[in-house]
Order: sequence, then structure tokens, then C-alpha cells
Amino acid sequence: ELSNETAGEHFTPREVIRLMVNLLLGGALSGDPGCALPRDFDVLVVGRPERDKVHRAAAEAERATGLPVDIVIRSPEAWNRQDDGLARTIRSGPLVTLDLERP
Repeated sequence: ELSNETAGEHFTPREVIRLMVNLLLGGALSGDPGCALPRDFDVLVVGRPERDKVHRAAAEAERATGLPVDIVIRSPEAWNRQDDGLARTIRSGPLVTLDLERP
């Protein structure tokens, strides 16, 4: 707890971005007519990641997809606060939640 470690398996930002791209672009890239390519990716990271690793992973995703990747990092406390306007706005829209802890 003192070192901000949490139980469970940890994933690198690169692994998270790769998973996100596969989930969100898989259908569009396979030619599925019901799946349109997005114009950009807005990614919310809840936690305390190493920021430089997250931004490097985002840059890699931009190169791989040709689409802008906008990253917002929020602490778990900020995400859960009801008076955080950005968190409230994000929670009101559609979300793709990736629970990356495995048993």
C-alpha cells in the first residue's frame, strides 16, 4: 500500500493501448459494414500510471491507427468525486471499461 501497489496482475500502457485498439477497431478493420472507423480516441486512465509510458503508448497507437489519441489521467479519488466536472461528463456518456485485473 505504501508504494501505491495494488493486488492483481499489472499491464503496461502499451498492452492496454493495443487491447483498446483491437477492441475498438477490430470490426471496422475487418470490413464489417456495421462498424465505422472513429475520428479519434479519447482514453481515460484511472490510476497512477507512469505518465511518460502512457504518452509513449498513445503515440504508438497514433502511428498504428493514423488517428489522434487523447489521454486523460485521473486518480481513483478524482474519478469517484461527484464534483469533478470532467469525470461527471465522461460517466454520463458511453464508456468502454477495461477491467485489467485477472484472478
